[in-house]
Amino acid sequence: MKRSQLTYLFSLLFFVLGISNSTAQSGDQMLDGIGETGLIARYIFDENTKDWSRNNLHASTNAEEVNFVVNAQFEQALQLTGETYLSLPQTTLNTIESLSISAWIQLNTNEKGQQLFDFSSSSTSHFSTETAADNKIEINLEQGSKSISASIPDVASSDWQHLVIVIDFTAQNLETYLNGSLIAKQPTATLDLNSFFDTESNQLTVGKKVNGLLH
Repeated sequence: MKRSQLTYLFSLLFFVLGISNSTAQSGDQMLDGIGETGLIARYIFDENTKDWSRNNLHASTNAEEVNFVVNAQFEQALQLTGETYLSLPQTTLNTIESLSISAWIQLNTNEKGQQLFDFSSSSTSHFSTETAADNKIEINLEQGSKSISASIPDVASSDWQHLVIVIDFTAQNLETYLNGSLIAKQPTATLDLNSFFDTESNQLTVGKKVNGLLH
């Protein structure tokens, strides 16, 4: 597979599986010669945090300046030092019908608590991914008193890792992949996924406390 096909990067690639939602514009979207129907947002970090889809869901940062570096594997990467993070528009995930997140990430350390992303709609509803003990990455879906979790083991720091997380509303599954291999598949029937992000107060952050590179 060509590199251009692989780098649906952490350049976060958000797209809807199957039927498009009302947030993503309908019809074929062609980016880099690749059809991306149902795409919600794509961030390639080419010296900015703009959304490269036609939905204009540009990310903002908590810092006045962010660093973009040339990397041996990718032309550009976003450098995070543990203090800088990104925020997505509050309505980015409203009315989604399913969600897939694809990410290239290179951590400088396996320190616990690095939040690759934290998407919350209230103090009791969270969809988050963060580093944990023993070189693991933990994925958590919390809704009130109910929760679903999955773990990705043996995530080596200092190497690029390709992470994919899929929430399939129809099949009611949470699937996680590392470097193309299915790691875990968890049922989500106990959660009401259809209402998870349907609020005007979503807090959608990427890269909080992360020390490493995103592409």
